[in-house]
Amino acid sequence: MNNKLLTLFNALSIDEQNILLALAVIYAPISQSNLPGLLVNASVFDQKSIRLIDKSLREKLQKVELLVITQDGLRCNEAIAEPLMRRAIAEPWFSKLAQLLIAEPNYYYPARISAYHAIK
Repeated sequence: MNNKLLTLFNALSIDEQNILLALAVIYAPISQSNLPGLLVNASVFDQKSIRLIDKSLREKLQKVELLVITQDGLRCNEAIAEPLMRRAIAEPWFSKLAQLLIAEPNYYYPARISAYHAIK
């Protein structure tokens, strides 16, 4: 399945590939509304690429199983997350995004924990 998913990944446009590479680096689920903000804060992509993050892209990537949607948000399919992360290391934006993720570890709030704290 890994080879099939990598073949599907390679068939994507460069911008779509970069978005999926960023999701692999982020690794934890992230909401569709928070992803563009994170990428803007990291100065990772231009506005043209960030505008691609919408329902149609989400549905396209989910249909071919490159993207997994959970109650906590979007994440790269774990079956290809590691090979994509290895590719992302070579990207010029990798260091900037990784530094932001390390400096701001609170970008990921699981729905279950948030609900628990809201009740508490």
